[in-house]
Order: sequence, then structure tokens, then C-alpha cells
Amino acid sequence: MANICINRFYCSTDNEANYKKILYGLGDRFDLYDLDGRDNWMRGEFDSKWCYPEEAIAAMMKTLEKDPTL
Repeated sequence: MANICINRFYCSTDNEANYKKILYGLGDRFDLYDLDGRDNWMRGEFDSKWCYPEEAIAAMMKTLEKDPTL
């Protein structure tokens, strides 16, 4: 049996394009649980094997526009 990490996240941004990129980027790569959000924020959880998926998250973050509200 593999060790499973539960990764909790919270995101807030006034940039709608970034909001959608984060939401769909996480949803495409991971199964999201307890997803909640309104207007300009979201929170939830996703699983990963063994450790935090740093490379996948960094790659997704590079696609975002400059955003001082993020």
C-alpha cells in the first residue's frame, strides 16, 4: 500500500483567468475533494502519493498571469 498525502489548499485572487487556471489545473491533475469557493476564493483537498507534487504545482503556477492579489 502506498503512502497517501492529503494536500489542503486555499487560493484567493481577483484575476478571474488565474482563478480558472488554478481550478481547472488542479482538477485536471488531481481528484479534488471538499471543494468550496465563491467569487474570488476556493479551498479544497487533493491526494498525492508519497509527497507533495511540487513540480506539477510549480508548472501550473508558471502559467498564471502576474497577479498581486494572488
